[in-house]
Amino acid sequence: MPAYYGHTADTEIDSAKRHIDTLEHSLSNSIRRYNEAVDYAKNCEHNGRSRNTGEPPCACELLQELSVLMRKVSKAWKQVRKWEEDVAERRFRIDNARHHLDELRERRYHEEAIIEASHDRLPTEINQAIAREIYFSGRTRRYN
Repeated sequence: MPAYYGHTADTEIDSAKRHIDTLEHSLSNSIRRYNEAVDYAKNCEHNGRSRNTGEPPCACELLQELSVLMRKVSKAWKQVRKWEEDVAERRFRIDNARHHLDELRERRYHEEAIIEASHDRLPTEINQAIAREIYFSGRTRRYN
């Protein structure tokens, strides 16, 4: 795994977690405001006046805001979990690839060692094979 991929993925996950922290902070503020609004207005007759008049928002407005924030937090956590799983899967694949690469390198070093060892014997073996070929080819010609 290239070093920059892991760094980038970790940075994205950290950024998403910071975003979730911000959403959770907004959520806790909304819950606090909701509780204040419930205390202020036990009977809600929502008609949208609170946004224009500067009055405290009614409970149903805050419930809508709270619901939206809860969905955003839930969606953000799902995305973070998906990213973490993706990063874990890629790291697993990269570890397997590194292990396979190490095995290939080990096999290559072993094969190179065999080739180097055979270089010392190669001329003798070739000469013997040539001599045998000459001997047997000449012998068969004689009898034909």
